[in-house]
Amino acid sequence: MAEKIPIVFVFPPGGLFSDFQQYIGIYYLIAYLNSKGIHSEHYLCDKPKPISEVVDDIIAKRPRIVGFSCKDTNYPFIKLMSQLIKAKDPNILIIVGGPAVPYIKRFILEDSKGVDVCIAFNAEEKLELIFNRLDSNKLASIDDIEGIMLKSKGIIKDNNSDSMKVMKDLDIFPSPYINGVLDKNLGVITSRGCPFRCSYCNYATVLKNTFCKHSVKRVIDELKFLNKMYRSGQAESNWVNLNDSIFSFDIKRAKSLCKEIESNHFNLRLSVTTRADYCDTELLDLMKKANFVEINFGLESASLRILRAMKKLPSSDEADEEYNAEKTFLERLKHLVAHAKSIGIESVQASVVFGFPGETLKDAQMTLDFVKSLELDSYSHHILEVYSGSPIYREGMLDNRIAFEPNKFPLRIKYPEYISKVKPLDNAVEIINTMRLRYQGMFLDCFSAQQNQEENPFSEVVLLNPSCMSSELKFKTLEWIKKYMTFSCRLVVVEEMNYSEQDVKEFKTLLSTVGVPTSFYLLTSCVNPKGIFACNDCKPSAYIRIENNHEVGGSPLKDIWIRPLDDCLSKMNSTKDDSYYMTYLKADSVQEIIQTYSDASKVNQKCAMVYDERLVFIDSCRWLDEPCPAIKLNRVIIDENGDIRPCFDSPIVGDVGMSKEQIISRLNKMNVCDSRSCNECEEEYNCSKCMFVDDSLKRLFCSSTGKDMKKIISKKKKSYFDVIMPDFLLNK
Repeated sequence: MAEKIPIVFVFPPGGLFSDFQQYIGIYYLIAYLNSKGIHSEHYLCDKPKPISEVVDDIIAKRPRIVGFSCKDTNYPFIKLMSQLIKAKDPNILIIVGGPAVPYIKRFILEDSKGVDVCIAFNAEEKLELIFNRLDSNKLASIDDIEGIMLKSKGIIKDNNSDSMKVMKDLDIFPSPYINGVLDKNLGVITSRGCPFRCSYCNYATVLKNTFCKHSVKRVIDELKFLNKMYRSGQAESNWVNLNDSIFSFDIKRAKSLCKEIESNHFNLRLSVTTRADYCDTELLDLMKKANFVEINFGLESASLRILRAMKKLPSSDEADEEYNAEKTFLERLKHLVAHAKSIGIESVQASVVFGFPGETLKDAQMTLDFVKSLELDSYSHHILEVYSGSPIYREGMLDNRIAFEPNKFPLRIKYPEYISKVKPLDNAVEIINTMRLRYQGMFLDCFSAQQNQEENPFSEVVLLNPSCMSSELKFKTLEWIKKYMTFSCRLVVVEEMNYSEQDVKEFKTLLSTVGVPTSFYLLTSCVNPKGIFACNDCKPSAYIRIENNHEVGGSPLKDIWIRPLDDCLSKMNSTKDDSYYMTYLKADSVQEIIQTYSDASKVNQKCAMVYDERLVFIDSCRWLDEPCPAIKLNRVIIDENGDIRPCFDSPIVGDVGMSKEQIISRLNKMNVCDSRSCNECEEEYNCSKCMFVDDSLKRLFCSSTGKDMKKIISKKKKSYFDVIMPDFLLNK
């Protein structure tokens, strides 16, 4: 029997992260509990798994308590997992803490059937007390603990859960590094909290606008540990991020810390975020000597009016019509950026936010012009997100612009029209836009060659025309997805043009009710039958329109254009970006494609990753030198009858009434590589051994006698591409 782990901490994926991450906040909890003799563990998934298997993993550890860390975007997964855990073992106490809990604790307890307790503040000490008091009476034994909110027999009890003990000395909490809990570089926390009251931010109110810090000695001790890890080869990188909201709020301490870092001669490259109004040139000089290679200043806006509306500056006077505090802030930031660049800090950055209430396109352009004048190495181009604890939400500044989507948290904004005209500058890090492009690539991957051949079965589902399904079949299909799809899978819903808004609304409601564990959901429609993109039995389409305007980090994911061939070929540029993959062919004409790619090995060589222009062929995986993706069932296509295919060219391999094992068994029986003698083929390049090529392709490429296919291709170059290329391409 597995060893009991009294407390298991879980940080489910959500938002930008589609798998389980190591979260440094959990390791601080573990270090504290270990120091009190309470054994605890951070659950991490060793490979992509369905949510049911993740729950089984947690149950197998036989915990008394499961603690979830909630950061807004992962709440839907916490809700689902807590219910499944409770269904299997009602005796497990489920506690939710984390940055989002101070604002949504009552909502969590009302909304989730599985959660027992919410802890908003001082989680270390509360967990110790709960664990030591917990007995067979469970909630009855802890229901008088101060500073928690709990639910017992459907009744919510608030034991002054908003109370918070101000920590003057963070050193009372053991270091997860020094105490052997954490052996991976996740950065260093030198302080907690933020005293400012910016309208767009909820981080400051997590600790009620307080600021507390570790001693310089404690920070140096942790950096010594990380430096030793790197020198010994235990750490892959010597990059260390100081995970503070405002590193230099106590500027005297910041300078002392820099001097100590310099005197220790660490082989570390440090990165930090701070504010221009709490920084000076002396600190920058010390940071340079301490090997700070990256500094990010919070700018947010260069419009004086918007800066004041954001409440960015505590020194701002509402009666000051000249905006003197805001002007001073911008001038100071410009001076510090110039100084940081002049002394050789490698990466000087700033962050901006667009879409704040009251902002206009003129305000946004003012910000872009100011950022351009700074000559930054890069800047973060953010679109406003709304968190439930932020002043912008609590004070009702958004009126009716809040949008709700199933499985989406935090809240979304209905953005004004001008946002789409705010084009990022060339040096934009584009944290948001990069994610938008990544999600576009993920979407296109659902329809074209999948080059990622990791062991990740059932990670994508393409659902065709669910509006044509009966209510019973819709529910059955989503329950099947919930049971078998890999945790935080991609879900793309493709509808024809004859569905209604009511169909969409009903599907979203059902998706939320069933609790499909997806962080990537798109509803699309196929239009314009003149292009180069084909989808199952749909006509080829020039682009896919995103009907529900899915937002990634607040940025609308707009139409994904897949341009007609001639237009696409003339505009394509080769670019690499590890965030997503897309196969394309580069040439000046259809004839050149036929001549250049008559040998499929050359097609493999020309696979590349692109940003803006895509030439996409359905299931072009047959041109790749990697195994047929259908073999691993990365993608599952479910049609309106509930029938399942692994790719658009395959026959039906099962339906949503079958188990995963039954479908995989059927699929394995369809593997015709042996009957085609693929393993005996002498061709020099490695074809994908596609399982579902049509008869003409079989005759062209494959022979039961294992003939030399290179000779066949050399004689039939034209007919090769007559078969490979869709007719509507060759006839353009």
